Parts: sequence; C-alpha cells; structure tokens
Amino acid sequence: MAVKGHIVGIREANGTKVYSVLLSQYNPNTSPNWKFSFENVPEQNLMAAMKAGKVALYNAKVEGGALVGTTGALSRFNPKDPIPNTPVVVLSEIRVDDTSDRLIGYRIATGNGQVKAIRLNDMLSFCMRITKAAKQRDSKAVPIQNCMYVADSVQKKGTIRAYVEGQLIVERVKINKPNNAAPAKVDTEGNKRQITRLEEMFSKEQIRELKLGKQHGVNIRVYGNNKLSADQMKSLRKALESGVDARAFADPRFTSESMQAYSVNAKYGVDISSFINPEYNPAQIYELSTAWLEGIDISKMADPKMYAEDMSKLRIELEMQLFGDNVVDVVDIINRYGDKN
Repeated sequence: MAVKGHIVGIREANGTKVYSVLLSQYNPNTSPNWKFSFENVPEQNLMAAMKAGKVALYNAKVEGGALVGTTGALSRFNPKDPIPNTPVVVLSEIRVDDTSDRLIGYRIATGNGQVKAIRLNDMLSFCMRITKAAKQRDSKAVPIQNCMYVADSVQKKGTIRAYVEGQLIVERVKINKPNNAAPAKVDTEGNKRQITRLEEMFSKEQIRELKLGKQHGVNIRVYGNNKLSADQMKSLRKALESGVDARAFADPRFTSESMQAYSVNAKYGVDISSFINPEYNPAQIYELSTAWLEGIDISKMADPKMYAEDMSKLRIELEMQLFGDNVVDVVDIINRYGDKN
C-alpha cells in the first residue's frame, strides 16, 4: 500500500532535481491525529518509488517520464521572478464539527517540512501579502502551490480554493456547548399591551426610543417593556436597526453595555446563543466571542465567575493547543526511494 504525501519544495543539487517530500498519515481517532516524515529525494528515485506503488502524491504524478503537478503546476515552487517567499502547501482544512461546518483554519507545510495549523484570517492575510508583493514586482510567485487564492474584492472576502474537489483532508474540531446559556424570553404580546398605554406606562426617554424605533421600521414589541431603562431600549433599538435579532438579550437583567457587546458580535457572525447569559460583562462577552471565532471549545471557559483576564489566558492556551506547530518525525524512509541498500 502506497504511503501518501506532498511535494513541498524543489531545488537543484549537482544538476539533479531534488524534491522535498512530506509523507503524512491522518487518523482522527488517534492521538496525535497526524504522523509525518520528511525527506529530500532525487527526482529519479521519487519517480521510481511512485511507479512501484510505494509512494502516492496528492499534488503530483508521473506522466511521460516526468513529474507533473496535479493540483497546480510544480513550477509554482520556483517562479522565474521570485519574491522572498516559497509557497506553502495546504494539507487540510480545519472545520468546527457542528451543523455550521465552519472553516476556522488550515494545516500547512513549508518547504523545510515544518507543519503548522494556521487560523483562517492569518492564512488569508499571508496570501494577500504575498500576492500584493508579487504584483508589485510583476512576479508570478504565489502564496500556495496546491490551491488557488482569490484576492479580496469590494463585495467579497478573499478565499482559498482547492483545484480538485475533495483534494484536501478535512479535520473536524469537536466543541461542546456550554450548559449555562440563558437567553431572554420576550413577551411581545405583553409589550404590545404596554405600548397601547404609552403615556401611562413609559417615561419621556423611553417613549422617545419607542418612537424612534417605529420611525426606523423595527419591531418595537421586542423592547416595549417599561422595566427596560431608556439606555437599554436604545441599545436594543440600535441592534434591531443593524439587522440583529435582539430578542435573546431583550431583558432588563442584561446591562445596556452587555447588550451592545452581544449586538456587535452577532452582527459580525458570532453565534452568541451558546453563551448568552445576563451574568457576563462586556469584557467576558468579547473573550467568549473571540474564542468562538477561533473554533475553541468555549465550554471550558464559559463561566460568569471567571474574570475576563483569566478567560483570556485560558483562551490563548487553548489556541496554542489548536493552532500550533507539529514536530515532523524525520525517520529513515530512504529505502522507500531505493537509493540505499
């Protein structure tokens, strides 16, 4: 059975092409999930091992007596007009194992065999930086050898696309939802009855917020509760105006500052439902939101009694566990390529 891997770099040595090859095995049911071996292999030895069925490469094949790229040209490793960069190879997508199937990062390999899990935004920033530098130099250098980077546009965020569907391994990060979520329960019918008695039930400041909400076309029944302060009403009104479903925190127990923190994060795509609780202060909410965006198991830090500073320390520790470097096991695989007896 062939061992699978990637070409991660190419160089010349004494007139011979030498390929940096990273072999890998991924098993989600073992710890660690990945096993690697790295070796620099002369071209003829690599092709012989591939023809013999000992090695199979995700990004190359033997064709017409030569190695050719199958997911991007191998010439991308050494562009004619280089910039200070060697393209990386993407080994896998890292996704959250829930109904959203949310992409949070990639596992990449460099030309020297270093393997690293990298956050999605960091990967896109790297691609953008290299692409911009190449454009300035009129270079054909690319950030990734085996995938396409599509740069940012006015309407769309930059993306990374595989050349072939199913080309990349998908790693799924299991997370647990906290069991202390306590969303608000909004009595819209009760609020409606209060609103019909506007002058009797509400202060001038509260009435102002209700009138502004009506003028701006939002459902004022969500916050038409006279137990909410005018500041809380204002925070809820602005959340609704920005397109956020504010019902989860439309409760007098949430401070106006916490309402604003939940609103901002919900607006930018954070699923706040897993950690909605009136006992969290804004600093804690932002820590939990950051952890959610990183794909971290927030159940390990979702405790209203934990200071935000302690949440931050734990979040960073969990991030390092998820997005860290892998030590590549350099083992004697040279016999696989047939240049040792």
